[in-house]
Amino acid sequence: PRVGVIANRSEAILLGYLIADGYYGECKSNQIHFTNTTWRYLLEFQKHYHKFFNYRRPIKPHGRDDDGKITSYRIYHNNKTTKQWLCDLGIYGQIGENKVIPNAVFSWDNDSIALFLNRLFAADGWYSGGNCNEVGIGQESLQLLNQIKQLLTRFGIKSKIYEATDESMPKLRI
Repeated sequence: PRVGVIANRSEAILLGYLIADGYYGECKSNQIHFTNTTWRYLLEFQKHYHKFFNYRRPIKPHGRDDDGKITSYRIYHNNKTTKQWLCDLGIYGQIGENKVIPNAVFSWDNDSIALFLNRLFAADGWYSGGNCNEVGIGQESLQLLNQIKQLLTRFGIKSKIYEATDESMPKLRI
């Protein structure tokens, strides 16, 4: 295993989820939130948010379909401590195609990076079994995809980046 800084477990989990399905952009709005459809991920985010920041945030309904059924949930965390953490990492204010992985992650040990990547892929990745047997992740940010590719090479995992098309956003396939 590669030796590096052992990241706080909760920090690695929160950062993976936030970069994938979080919003921490536009400094004017002061909005920070994590949105997902998978209850398990929301509960894990909530638990580790409490562990890392010592503050419990509720899970609230967010999206609804035409019949009024809830389709996604959101955890808001608009406080100075969260904002300062993201500012210290150098990523506060990044949205969509401007999202990147903080430099600090590249100094982490492999176990911490594996945990971070696991949550990133859990929130925004896919697995297609059957004939194609493919794993991938889609993101608006090509720089983010290149950084994910770089981190995967630390584990000997080869991947390829595909630029956006008229039908889909940029993606990385393993």
